[in-house]
Amino acid sequence: YMSVKIAMDSDSEAYRPLERGQGTKQGWISLIRDFPDRFMMGADEFFISPKSKRKFPPSAELTYKLLEFLPEEIVNKITIETPKQVFRVE
Repeated sequence: YMSVKIAMDSDSEAYRPLERGQGTKQGWISLIRDFPDRFMMGADEFFISPKSKRKFPPSAELTYKLLEFLPEEIVNKITIETPKQVFRVE
């Protein structure tokens, strides 16, 4: 298993499947299609007081962007089926 960093401000470009303004990086879609049971998609969202001056980038938007490049059956696998298996829920 591996960590996929969707946010463009993440430290390591090697873990980012999206290329700024260009879609997905070479090979990422094939990798996810070939091993859908090894990927689980989610998004870190931070909810803080509206009065706070600190802002976090919205990661969910880029997560949905990556999912647009994948076939529906793969999206279902990595967003529903794999998490159900990992967390052992019905």
